[in-house]
Order: sequence, then C-alpha cells, then structure tokens
Amino acid sequence: MQNNFRILKFVVGVAIFLSFLYITSVMLDPDLGWHLRVGEWVFEHKAVQRVDVSSYTMPGFPWIDHEWLVNAGLWWLYSQNLWWVVVFLFTLFAFIPVLVWLVRADSRAKVAAVILGSTFLLSFIGVRPQILSLFFFFFVSEILYARLKGKRSLLLLLPLLFFLWVNLHAGFFGGLLFFGAFVFADYVRAFVRTGRLDDREAGSSLLIFSLSFFVTFLNAHGGRIYKEILSVILPSYTSKYIVEWQPAFVLSNIAVPIFIGVFLFFAVKFIKKYPLHVLFTNFLFFFSFIKTVRMGPLFLVSAMPLLFLGIDLAFSEARTALHKTPFTGNIQNVARRIWGGVFAVLFLLLGYGVLGYDTQPFPGKAVAFLREEARNGSLGNILNDYGLGGYLSWRAPEIKIFIDGRMPNWIGEDGSSAMKDYVAIFFSGDEDMRQEVFERRKIQTVFLKKGVAASEESQKKDERNIFRGLKAHLGKSSYVRRLVNFLKKGVGQDLSRALLKEGWEKIYDDEEAVILRCREEVCSYLKGGA
Repeated sequence: MQNNFRILKFVVGVAIFLSFLYITSVMLDPDLGWHLRVGEWVFEHKAVQRVDVSSYTMPGFPWIDHEWLVNAGLWWLYSQNLWWVVVFLFTLFAFIPVLVWLVRADSRAKVAAVILGSTFLLSFIGVRPQILSLFFFFFVSEILYARLKGKRSLLLLLPLLFFLWVNLHAGFFGGLLFFGAFVFADYVRAFVRTGRLDDREAGSSLLIFSLSFFVTFLNAHGGRIYKEILSVILPSYTSKYIVEWQPAFVLSNIAVPIFIGVFLFFAVKFIKKYPLHVLFTNFLFFFSFIKTVRMGPLFLVSAMPLLFLGIDLAFSEARTALHKTPFTGNIQNVARRIWGGVFAVLFLLLGYGVLGYDTQPFPGKAVAFLREEARNGSLGNILNDYGLGGYLSWRAPEIKIFIDGRMPNWIGEDGSSAMKDYVAIFFSGDEDMRQEVFERRKIQTVFLKKGVAASEESQKKDERNIFRGLKAHLGKSSYVRRLVNFLKKGVGQDLSRALLKEGWEKIYDDEEAVILRCREEVCSYLKGGA
C-alpha cells in the first residue's frame, strides 16, 4: 500500500513538472519583448534605464525598472543562445514549491490538493518575473512557518532574502505583507494570552521585520520603488483595463473556482482551530487575490498550509467517528472508487489545462513589414495594440511605440498619459474622443493583434483540436464568461472595422496582425508631415 502511494506521488510529480515545462516553453508573455529590450539596453549602457527611450507618447518619462536585474539576465541568456536555460529555470521556480508540498503529502487528499493547486498555477506560469516572486514568497512562508515550530534562527535569513528580492521584482512587497501579518498575529496572540504586548518572541520578529523592510531600500531606485508600487496597487487604469490586475473572476481556468471553494470550505469549517498566523495571512491574500488576479500565485502559496492542516483536522474527526462506527468492507471499496474518480477528474483538469493551452504567436512578419515601411519613411506615428508594444520595441527598436506594459500608470507633469489616450481610443466608445487623440498624436499607422479574428482555415484547425474545441465551447457557455462579457458590454469596439469605414486602408493582414494606414485626404492632420 505504501509503495502504491509513493508511485502515485512520483507519477503526479512527473506529470506536473512536464506540464509546467511545456507551458513555460510555449507561453508568450506580451511583456517579454520589452524585458529583453531593456535588458539589452542595460548591457549596452552598463546602467539601469531610468527614462523612457522607446515611445513617442511619453519620451524621457522617468520610470522605475524594478526588474532590471531580471531583464539583464534574460537578455544575456538569450544573446548566448541559452533560452532553454531560461525555460528550465522558470519551470523550476514554479515547480519547487509544488515538489515540497508533494513530498510532505502523507495522504491521498493532500496529493489531490497539490494537483488542484498546480492546475490553478497554470494560469500564471511562464517566463515572467512574477514567477521569481512566487519562488521567494514560498521561501519566506517556509521560514515563518518553521519559526512556529521552534526554528527561530531561520528568521535571520529573511533580510538577505528581501535584499535579493527587491532587486529582482516588486513582488517583494507581498512578502513584506505576509511577514507583517505574522508579526501582527504574534502580538495579538501575546495580548490574548497575557493581556500585554511586550512579548519577547513578537519583539524579536518585529526587529527582523524592521530590518527586512530597511534593506528593501537598498536597490537601484531607493525609496522611490514604494511610490511605484503604490501607483500600481491604488485605483488606476491597471485595475480597470489590464487583465492581470482585474478581479479573480476574469480567469477562465476552472481549477480556480474549485480551489477557492475547497479553500473556503476548510477555512470556515475549522476557523476556530487554525492558528491566528494561518488565518490572518490566508484571508489577507485571499481577498487580495479576489481583488486582483496578479495575487493568485501568492494566495496559492499562503493557502496550501491551511489546506494541509485542514485535511489533518478532517482526518482527526473521521478517526474519532470511526471509533464509534467502523467502516465496513463495502464502504471502504466505495471510498477507494471515489478517490479513483477524484484523481481521474484532477488529471483531466491538469491535462485539459495543458493540452488546451492556447497561445498566439508574436507577429514577426508584420513587424518586419513595419521595419521596411519605417526605412521607406512612410510609417509615421504608430498606434500599437497594448500587447504588441513590448514585442515591437524589442524587434524594431528604431520604431517609437505608442504604449507597452511598462506604461499604464505613467502620467506626465502636464497630465498627459499614453494609457489615458489608449483607453479613449479602445474603450470609451466615443468617436470624437478617439479622433481627438488621433489628431493630437498625429497617428498615421495602426498595428493591431488579430485576436479572435483569425482566418477561416485556422478556425477550422482549432475546431479539429479536441482540447481547443472543448475550451472554446466551455468559454462560450461559461457563466463567468457571460458575466465578464456583460460587464464589458460596449467597452471594446472593433477599431479596425471603424477605421476602414472612415477611409483608412489595410496595408498588411495575416493570421497574427493587421496594419492600417491613413491617407492625407482622410486624415487632414497629416498634411504637412507628422
């Protein structure tokens, strides 16, 4: 029986690792291009980029590159033809927490929780700097939970971890929140136990927390990094129009609502039995995730200890009940069949998440066409799709972009904002507002992703793929999808169709992108040069 359980854990571990490896290798983050371009700039200038050099909408804008070290590392590995190393490393960063949970799992229920959590994580993995935050956050949580078991000396590692983390990704702030919640729980527990706040253990934790906070100022941008963090997490365009900053219900991964349901079941059922530290951290990151998708990986890491402890508590209750009414052989057989069904469903979810994963290639041919147009002097100012700005600045740095993933919160001293203009064009539904932006920015060329407007042949190919077909049908019938579409009704317009009706001409069209150009007789603001 024990050998069968080990085999199960081994098979699960291999399946999850290969799933992560596959998705990391094919996932194309829209921000990847500007990460590589900025990393190249860092190597060329041997300095951190502090002002924008890629756009014509916000030229010279002072920005905070909190991922500069990651960007430089990505570019160097890419330039050395070592992209396979990048893929392998980011796969490991995501898989190591899963491996630790799997090793600790001492029951089929915990193995099932690991599979479900891994399927949840499929929505986030890839070559993305935030995966480094998942990795660091996991180690911070491990150290803090080890302290609860008496291993207090490990806390001394936290200032070093936060020093490294702050120079890699701004997700360190999530780690500080987690640590702060632990310290707060220390003081609450001390007050409940003694009626005083001068607890020695809580005091030592507060001291190390203070030191960890202090070392986060030791980065290329000093205290300004906190200004950048606040500009993102406070109400802004990111939370309204950027998917990864929107509420959790925008995710189409079916494992996400299942995981949330399981989490809430255990959290509510055993709420009086969990340590304060577990409750504080979990509800903090649960509500953070509900508010913004980007907190998903951190919520998962905080939730797994709660689930494991909840499973132990449930088994304890079950053992107590068995002393009163032992299981018969028939009930045990039924239980085994149920577990078999549970694992079958979980493996189907994992397989569906992997084999049904859909990624749109970068529009390499379209960018090559734009470069040729730029050389001929016929490009003018370009309006690019938000998701294409990073790729364009990487592959065609001579072309100044309208917007990319760095810029949603950039606001100039005069109130100008590329994101504000982008929203006016794509989301306002106001043609006069759109025309005002086009005239002010003197836009001559529009570069858009094809999105769902793929060719008829490519759609037929997708229909022949059982997994993509299933995903498409689920997406059409999903309540969550309908809710999201209802909330966004009238927000997005078919800009390409609208411009063609106004007299713009389509100068390039393939399965990945479409490029439109305005003639002077249509766009009078172009007369006399852009």
